Amino acid sequence: MLSRSVRDAVRHDLLRHGASPALADPALRTRIAAAHRETEHAGYRPATREIRALLRHGLAHAATCFQDLDPPLVRHLLGLPHTVTTDEFSHCAFTGKVKKFSPMMRPLGYEVVHYGVAGADAGASLYCDVMTRAEQEELLGHRHAPTAFHGDSANISNPLYTEYNRRLAGLLEERVEPGDIVCHPFGHAHAHLPHRGIDIETGIGYPDTHFPLRVFESYAWMHWHLGKYQRGGSCYEWVIPNYFVAEDWPVSIGQGQYVLYFGRICDIKGLPTVVEIAKQMPETKFVICGQGDPTPYLTSSNIEYKPPVHGSARAELLGGATAVLMPTKYVEPFGGVSVEAMLTGTPVIASPYGAFPEIVSQQLTGFLPRVLREWVRAIELAPG
Repeated sequence: MLSRSVRDAVRHDLLRHGASPALADPALRTRIAAAHRETEHAGYRPATREIRALLRHGLAHAATCFQDLDPPLVRHLLGLPHTVTTDEFSHCAFTGKVKKFSPMMRPLGYEVVHYGVAGADAGASLYCDVMTRAEQEELLGHRHAPTAFHGDSANISNPLYTEYNRRLAGLLEERVEPGDIVCHPFGHAHAHLPHRGIDIETGIGYPDTHFPLRVFESYAWMHWHLGKYQRGGSCYEWVIPNYFVAEDWPVSIGQGQYVLYFGRICDIKGLPTVVEIAKQMPETKFVICGQGDPTPYLTSSNIEYKPPVHGSARAELLGGATAVLMPTKYVEPFGGVSVEAMLTGTPVIASPYGAFPEIVSQQLTGFLPRVLREWVRAIELAPG
């Protein structure tokens, strides 16, 4: 049974995320209570029930915000030129948002048309293939390497983007009707394509905006943009946290086996901090998993490297960890791994700025340390 203080803290977090209408819904409270009873057993990590309830509400809240944009009912969803909308590219945050968008919107009665590289699995009403994967790789000049950072191919002036957008422009001219919504999950990729619809950026986690209608991933990132451009707010900008399918992240029961860093492997993601923490805890196993070259960070015998994993293997890796480290050095727009980890029951230890304070509840779903000894202490306190 959760203590009153924990229940109050969770209720505060839900209210802080705009959940007051949901908490007033007796049916939702009954479903959450039933889920609590169902999962009340030994080894179930603290606050996982609450974070899953929060994420389910967040999914509904995101759908409601999009639903507030009244008819038309057609959404044209623009996939990324340099990936394919499948689980193979699930470690790309923007591809993941494309993949999860249609299953969220279609139950509300919307038709979603997906435009992208052939072979997509996005739950869309209709697929419009812009090119084949063979054509994509030929224009890229290489095949997709499992350990390479896919963002390095996101160059709007390269041959792939040029040809992709030439073809996409024709499809949009043919299919988009006046008043249709054209959804841009990766704003700059298709920012200058003419059509008869209404453009909206559906998940801004990048440093520039391109259309007046904007959805940001977090309040931290929206305010970062307001400061960057020295402008006031707008009633035509929204914050919708990234959406997740809770059932894709089963709760892990039992003792964690390692401390995990899971993401792009580079200095600005905080890998030097991971190395310093590992030096302070020589008896603890650390695992680095992600895209990029791990060689500069494999400096201790207790640090191991694992190549990128996709789909259900992500949940297994996250669920097997004692804690997940996210020591990002820049203002993180969201950091989806933090939510994925908490859904599996694994606490998150993250930088105390950017979007993380909106996601991680201190000493409830994780920790927000500032100095090295606090990072070490947080791992020692992790219940996994």
